[in-house]
Amino acid sequence: MTMILVFVLIRSNLEWMSILRLMLQTPLADHHSSRDKTLDREVAPNSKQFSARNDAIVIRGVHDVATDTSAETRKLEGKLDAHVNLQFSVRNDVIFIRGVHDVATDTSAETKKLEGKLDALVNLVTQLAANQKPTSVARVCGIRSSNNRHTSVCPSSQQSDVDEHPEAYAANTYSRPPQQKRQST
Repeated sequence: MTMILVFVLIRSNLEWMSILRLMLQTPLADHHSSRDKTLDREVAPNSKQFSARNDAIVIRGVHDVATDTSAETRKLEGKLDAHVNLQFSVRNDVIFIRGVHDVATDTSAETKKLEGKLDALVNLVTQLAANQKPTSVARVCGIRSSNNRHTSVCPSSQQSDVDEHPEAYAANTYSRPPQQKRQST
């Protein structure tokens, strides 16, 4: 019995690199024997691995040619080659073209979307910067209204209490109680 293994190597640009034929003179009682399964694992340990790299596709055909003449064997090999060429050249070309088109379209669409968002953000920041008026903080330094304060250091304008309660800040700075509004009776 003879087992025919056909290996088809495909380069990443989908050109046929070579077709190898191995003729193993191994008698097989069963096509699903342990020797057959071991050979599958050695030749193609993981078919996803080969398809992911796109550099080799393994096609395996088992045929008992013990009773065939050499002409019949060559005819069978020709049919295998024709089937392999038709199946993989058409299918991989379509997948390859579709894959490149999808990647190019997705990348350009995502890039345009991000560029649009970035432009909108730049415009918003520019408008906010143009509309914002500089806040002037009046600082009074060195003025003491009472004698019990012995420093002329300027108070910090970075305190959050200044913006929240300006009258309390003025009272603490000048050591005076805040003025109460007089009610007329």
